[in-house]
Amino acid sequence: MKTTLLSLILLLAILAFTYLNALKVESIADKLLAMEESFPEKSQEKNPPHKNLLLAEDFWEREQKVLLLTVHTRYISSISQSLGYILDYYQNGSESDYLAARSQLVLALNSLKTADSLSMLSFI
Repeated sequence: MKTTLLSLILLLAILAFTYLNALKVESIADKLLAMEESFPEKSQEKNPPHKNLLLAEDFWEREQKVLLLTVHTRYISSISQSLGYILDYYQNGSESDYLAARSQLVLALNSLKTADSLSMLSFI
């Protein structure tokens, strides 16, 4: 009886951790998606980085440390790379590359949300 109770408690703890982790991942991805919508529409050559770009990068630098514990590094590196490209292309005035990097960031964030969501699609 004690073993069954202990097993049930461990199962509930694992389920709770999984649920809370999914909520945290979704929250981080949603915040970054909202920040991406506030990025400048066009890149500007030889200008300092836009404040929203820097805010998103700072936010990601803080939050990725939390995600490293539970998320596959493929998602983290893809998002980090996209943010780096966005900053570079914005400062270099490369319009098409800047817009492509923004699209890549959105795709990476949506992939992260799908992979860590509590749905049947994430288990497949």
